[in-house]
Amino acid sequence: MKRKKTVEDRIVTLYSFYYILIASFNMGLDTAQRGLYLFPRQFTLENYQYFFSKRAWVEAFDITILRTVVGTIVAFCSQAWSLTDWLKKI
Repeated sequence: MKRKKTVEDRIVTLYSFYYILIASFNMGLDTAQRGLYLFPRQFTLENYQYFFSKRAWVEAFDITILRTVVGTIVAFCSQAWSLTDWLKKI
């Protein structure tokens, strides 16, 4: 049975994304020690500078794209093979 989404469900979902966004613009130490409020207390872009200065995120993105493409091709080929076997039996 499918449950209808309520306003509370949407609020919880949006708050989760908002929390991550605010945490990303706040100083890491400040977030760890004092938590978050409606807006970042110590606004900074250092988190993004650190993230984009590392090469690992590009490699992780490449692996994600590769896995998606390979998985799609394998699924498509297996379905096509399965369909051709089924059509031969008809």
